[in-house]
Amino acid sequence: MVSYLALAFAGLAVAYVVNTYRCFAINLAAAKKSGLPYICMPVYTFNRFWLTTHVLWLPIIKKTFPSSWTTWTEYVVTHPHCERYYYTVICS
Repeated sequence: MVSYLALAFAGLAVAYVVNTYRCFAINLAAAKKSGLPYICMPVYTFNRFWLTTHVLWLPIIKKTFPSSWTTWTEYVVTHPHCERYYYTVICS
């Protein structure tokens, strides 16, 4: 039998994903309605998890997906010291 802790964790994960999608849909509709140019990104650049691990994920994303899918990576906020490291890893 599945424990209550596992059910609670799964419920919280589902609630997080649904809430994130709902907020994204609302913000996307507002951006389209404004008429201003916008960029859809799969990550929130100021999320603590993303800020601490983007140096790990960006090279993997750039190598895995076609360049037409990764144009958003140019607009990701990175720290200057990570930027130098990131480009040396990609170029070598």
